[in-house]
Amino acid sequence: MFKNLLICSVFLTCSLFAESKQLVKAEILSNVTQTATGAGFFLGIQFDISDDCYTYWKNPGDAGLAPTFNWSAPDKIVVGEAMFPSPKLKVEEGIVNYVYEKKVLFLFPVKISEEFAKNEVNLKVDVNWLVCKEACIPESESLELTIAIAEKQKLNSASNAYFETWRKKVPVQNSDLMVSTKLTGKKLSITGRFKNKVDKVSIYPLTPELLIDHKKGIQLRDGQFSQDFIVDIPVKKADFVFHLQSEEKHVYIKKTVTIPKQQ
Repeated sequence: MFKNLLICSVFLTCSLFAESKQLVKAEILSNVTQTATGAGFFLGIQFDISDDCYTYWKNPGDAGLAPTFNWSAPDKIVVGEAMFPSPKLKVEEGIVNYVYEKKVLFLFPVKISEEFAKNEVNLKVDVNWLVCKEACIPESESLELTIAIAEKQKLNSASNAYFETWRKKVPVQNSDLMVSTKLTGKKLSITGRFKNKVDKVSIYPLTPELLIDHKKGIQLRDGQFSQDFIVDIPVKKADFVFHLQSEEKHVYIKKTVTIPKQQ
């Protein structure tokens, strides 16, 4: 109920606030200069976000809306689901959000069937998002890109390296992270241990029924970390993203956990 009220207040704010120019510049990119039938490649939707503004992750948190991508592609072309990079936590006046600032690249895997007969492929997408500063406003953009079809696919080396930088921020399954859970009333405690030493940990719930207990924060001691969440509505399973940082690297892991019975 609380989250629904917050979302309603966002829409109300949007209707009362207007900007003369967009606060987010959206652009469509590709990691190939040309492709081939039977090949796969990546498209990216990049957001360049104005200073002091932010947009939302797949799970926006207590309020807000995730961006949406409505693709239009020819037959025999499949555009996969958006790959969301790990966000950052933003807390204002007790409201918890998971956001992007400055720049973000959403990745989309594309597959071209062997039966595709044209010499080029035209891809279109309608993108909608909510951007916030002093207030929140909805913005949108219609983008399109045409890519030549040839005998062999050619990577754009600079673009592909840039895509790879963002792909590494997309959480993946990893068995090196061990996670346990405990439910007491509405409080869900998540405890984890990674095989390597970590200096900082962030945990983001992908399941919107879970609210982070930001006042307590992450507890990190002797290689083990824990954080509490509030289970707003009973759920049997929940998805989390873990961002593990050390001096050497950043690791982004997606994990599905079973919600135990109350103790």
